[in-house]
Order: sequence, then C-alpha cells, then structure tokens
Amino acid sequence: KNSGKGGAGGANNCGARGKGGAGGKGGQGGASGGAGGAGAATFAAVSSILSAKCAGSTCHGGTAQVNFTTASGLYMRLTTALPTSSAHCGGTTLVVPNDAASSFLVKIVQGAASCTKGTGTENIGRMPDNCSTTSTNPRACLTAAEIKTITDWIAAGAPM
Repeated sequence: KNSGKGGAGGANNCGARGKGGAGGKGGQGGASGGAGGAGAATFAAVSSILSAKCAGSTCHGGTAQVNFTTASGLYMRLTTALPTSSAHCGGTTLVVPNDAASSFLVKIVQGAASCTKGTGTENIGRMPDNCSTTSTNPRACLTAAEIKTITDWIAAGAPM
C-alpha cells in the first residue's frame, strides 16, 4: 500500500557509489538500493544493482570480465553460458531462470564459489571482488536485500 525509497548505494566494487533503488509496493526500500515488497524483483532492479555495484570501469564494465553495464544485451549475457574463451568460468551460466540455487551469480554474491576452467576447477571469491562486510573496506558486499532481489527475480523465472 505504501512504497518506500531505497537508501544510497554503498561503495561499489570499483570505488564509486551506486544509486539507491526504489522500494516495491507494500514495503520499504532496503539500504543500498535493496528490495522493497513484492514489486522489486524485476530485471530493472537487478540491472540497477549490477550496474551500481559491479560495472565499474576496471571490473564488469566491458573489460575482459563479463560486462554488467545496462547496455543492450545484459539479459542475454546473464542467461546464456559464458563463452568457453572467457577469462573465467567459460561455459558457466550466471542465471538459471527458476533456479536461484544453481545460478552462479547468486553463488558468487553470497560467498566464494568454484567453476570449471579447462580441465580443472577455478575458485572465484565473493563478488564484488574483494568485498567485505566490514565498514573499513571500501568495497562493500551486496546487502541481504540486494541478494534477495536477485534471488527473487531468478526464482520468478528471471523475466525480462
């Protein structure tokens, strides 16, 4: 019945501050642009989180890493297996619609995860890269509300 506003985004992976997100109907926005009520788990909300927290110029902004900018094609980059020639985790699919537990994106924002690299295994640390839950680290991890927005969107079938 009431909609809230998200708070100011925390420091993103590359040192810039992200934008706060809008709260959904029936809830209040969480800190750092987190989810509100039921209306917050949208592709636009997920795209906003990834753009603010992950798409810095030296991170996932179009360099050798997966590009998380909001430019066209983001949805396809998230839901299609990474090319086997990728620097990391080639062949891995970041988002598996309806299956948040199998989605690599969820695994890496919640904690360290591993993927196949060639004939071996590659360990990927919690993302954003080198993030911390302490206030002394300038690279803040995603908040519980932001992770919930991503997992809720995936669980809802990752609609465009």
